[in-house]
Amino acid sequence: MFVQNLIKSGYVTLGEKGRTILTDAGKKFLDAQTKNAEVKVELAKLKNLEYSKSLERQAKRNQKKRKRK
Repeated sequence: MFVQNLIKSGYVTLGEKGRTILTDAGKKFLDAQTKNAEVKVELAKLKNLEYSKSLERQAKRNQKKRKRK
């Protein structure tokens, strides 16, 4: 059923011996999906880095407060 949906969408065709062959439209679609996933991963990395930096800053502030008391 999954392969049938890919064939209907035009992303793959059936070749000799029943093997699937990726079409140009399928290649473009996969490239776009890969690029989108790459962008999402980079964004998640940046958000994680920003969060860790904020935790470091907060820890430094708390450490200074403890030293004063």
